[in-house]
Amino acid sequence: MAAAVGPDVMTRMFRAPHGFRGPLTSRAVARLGYKTIGWSAGVFDSAQPGADVIADRVCESLSPGAIVILHDADGWHPHASRLQTAQALARICATAREHGYAPTTLGAVLAA
Repeated sequence: MAAAVGPDVMTRMFRAPHGFRGPLTSRAVARLGYKTIGWSAGVFDSAQPGADVIADRVCESLSPGAIVILHDADGWHPHASRLQTAQALARICATAREHGYAPTTLGAVLAA
């Protein structure tokens, strides 16, 4: 579980590993003061398919309110490189802006 800082708020968010969650998980998370967050687009960047493939997958999934999951770490392989994901970000952000979207944080979305 991680805390994310949004504009003028501290939001406690929980993303279930691999998205697996059930009613007991959601109740426990809520009882601890966290909000369960999912995603609308998983692009499997942790498989390291290449920056262009990652960017293609994200750009194909862009839509109003889309939540894209990208990884900056990996609990199974803590020393795995996330360079491909980082390299894909410039194109992802440029394409999002070309379509009139503004990439933002979950904290900012939840604070709105």
